[in-house]
Amino acid sequence: MDTPTITQYYRESDPARRLALLNMSIEAGEEPELNQIRRELWDIRYQDPSELGGDTRADGLIALWMLMEFNKDSGKRFMGVRGGRKEIEDAIARLRAAIPGITLRTTLIAGFPGETEEQYAELCDFVKTVRFDRLGCFAYSAEENTVAAKMPNQIDEETKQRRADHIMELQAEVSAECEGEKVGHTYECICDGVDDETGMYLLRTKADCPEIDGNVLTPADTPLETGAFYKVTITDSDTYDLYGYAEERLED
Repeated sequence: MDTPTITQYYRESDPARRLALLNMSIEAGEEPELNQIRRELWDIRYQDPSELGGDTRADGLIALWMLMEFNKDSGKRFMGVRGGRKEIEDAIARLRAAIPGITLRTTLIAGFPGETEEQYAELCDFVKTVRFDRLGCFAYSAEENTVAAKMPNQIDEETKQRRADHIMELQAEVSAECEGEKVGHTYECICDGVDDETGMYLLRTKADCPEIDGNVLTPADTPLETGAFYKVTITDSDTYDLYGYAEERLED
């Protein structure tokens, strides 16, 4: 019997497992249907949120990546999902209610052809309102032989970059607030080694992607083993990083 592909396994899985699979790093070249799978992500929004609870946290479902696109008629929306901002925010609210502690991340494009100041202002308000745990934004760049590159009302490079930079400034404020709310809490973390600059240990929680997100840093006076898991109590934070001390090592 042939080994099932990620795509086949995805289609045969329950909704919670589908979300977990979508958190995996899959090379699009190896999985031609990856884009279609991502489009199906929000099939889950039409189901009872209680179906997402229970064992999903035990399965390590902590981070959900959301793909968004620009639609001039309905504002920002998730890829393949009909509706406007309210529908998006309602779906996010149901996810957060169904999976306490879930980490939501997304990537935005600023300066898509035809994006007005009013639409951009709405996007800024959306970022401040939803408060994604992780968010990236980049300026739209025209790709040769694409439909968007041939659209009218192209936006100049300076404006596109200014808008993208401002979105990241707003997200920095959101991130600082979210990280600050973690002070005093204890998290299960994995040790990635020692930071060459500070000499502190670098750890991360289930919500953190290595070499992309921030770190949990602990002092070097308590020896930790790379690859081992620890309970870490958070004592301080900044915009993207957390600081604390390892209370105990967890069994593998």
